[in-house]
Amino acid sequence: METLTEILSDRIHDQNMQALEREPILSTTGTRAAIGLLAERLEALEATVAEQESVIRRLTRSRRFRGL
Repeated sequence: METLTEILSDRIHDQNMQALEREPILSTTGTRAAIGLLAERLEALEATVAEQESVIRRLTRSRRFRGL
């Protein structure tokens, strides 16, 4: 079984790779378009943080019940 650190590191790595694949917001990008892109990225980041929290809680609970 993977450790909590390994699981979180893998998930964070995957998210970082997805972020690197995104197109950068250029100085020539219109203000409305840039705000829209930033809002999308913020929503994705919030979803990732919520997922990480869920994984931490689930793993913490399962380890407590097993006496770890």
